[in-house]
Amino acid sequence: MNQYVETYSHGHEGFKILVNYRTWRTAVLNYGQTTNPEYFNYIEKHRETDEVFVLLKGKAYLAIGGDVELLELIEVFPMDLCKTYNIKKNVWHGVIMSKDASIYLVEEANTGKENSSYHYLSEDEKEKILRKIIF
Repeated sequence: MNQYVETYSHGHEGFKILVNYRTWRTAVLNYGQTTNPEYFNYIEKHRETDEVFVLLKGKAYLAIGGDVELLELIEVFPMDLCKTYNIKKNVWHGVIMSKDASIYLVEEANTGKENSSYHYLSEDEKEKILRKIIF
């Protein structure tokens, strides 16, 4: 490239932050243990930020649990390639991916355990989610 352009990529399993700039960051989430259907065991919500997902390749499903304090119903739907999904602040969400999948993310730079909540799925919740997934 040149002195005015920086390039970043992530070719390994899991999550990697690519660019941090002031209040926002970009990252890539590739298939890994937390997105593997066999080990998928929690969903999360971010209390201070929306989070943007764009499926770049492969197959992925979003599990959405709404913006309630206590999770009751989880909807599961397939993601379309190159479509932008904006998960609103305080919405329970998780993603299950095929082995060849890669997702581009944009979120607030300070997003982390300190300002996120986690719901660990019961076996019944996990089974209901996984029944809706076809790879």
